[in-house]
Amino acid sequence: MAVLFVCGIHGVGKTTFCQKLSEALGIPSFSSSSLIKESAKDAIPAPGQGKSVKDVSGNQQILITAVQNKLSELPQLILDGHTTIIDSNGAWHPIGTDVFAAIGTTALIMLAAPPEVIHERILKRDGKAPTLDVMARHQEAEQAQAQIVATELGIRLFITGGKDAGLLSDIRRILF
Repeated sequence: MAVLFVCGIHGVGKTTFCQKLSEALGIPSFSSSSLIKESAKDAIPAPGQGKSVKDVSGNQQILITAVQNKLSELPQLILDGHTTIIDSNGAWHPIGTDVFAAIGTTALIMLAAPPEVIHERILKRDGKAPTLDVMARHQEAEQAQAQIVATELGIRLFITGGKDAGLLSDIRRILF
């Protein structure tokens, strides 16, 4: 099993990055939220309803099963998602290392950007956005959890804005 997990906060550009990475590597890319929605329609908020999750733990179990199902058909995949999830009360919850182990994560890529840039993207996309301070703190929490997961699993963590020239060759060495 080989899962290249791409993380970052909402609006950082994970979907676009994963599409480009998928094309460059010839590896299919999936969104964690899409895989969860396929199994449980109401597990992820609909567009415009915010980004909070009702059942953080339950969603992770759904994701594990969905990824394992995909990997029964594919030798490797790119998965975009988060290392921290916002619950319905607005609190951040780290996703445990056990989830990343269960899905076969072999490397992590964390996308990061200045909160001002992300804020503008989210405003354009959703019409509203968290404050810059909330976004900055969430990005810090996301990165801290990504570092914990990488350390505990003994895998590489790449932190990038998505434009590092050597990133693709580093990823190829890990996956192939």
